[in-house]
Amino acid sequence: MGTFLRLCSARLALLISHLQMRLTQVTGLNVSHRVAADHFIRSATARNLSVWTWTVDDPARARQLAKLGAISITSNWPDRVLAALGGGLQIADSGAKS
Repeated sequence: MGTFLRLCSARLALLISHLQMRLTQVTGLNVSHRVAADHFIRSATARNLSVWTWTVDDPARARQLAKLGAISITSNWPDRVLAALGGGLQIADSGAKS
């Protein structure tokens, strides 16, 4: 049942995103990695929308999202994600003070 609900939730999020896109000049979607399934990312990129995902702390999931076409991956552990992705990406400074 949980998988079914997640699938319905992802499809609803995609539908709402498409409706919002038509009403505004959207250039990308910033979504939870749980919503960013293969279909979601492919559908968004087919409409020239970039996909940014959050909060991805599992390096394997980060690799999967990058392969699917997500252009931004937010993580609590960027060093681990970068290592999993081969380190060829840049870290954006959030401006947060530690």
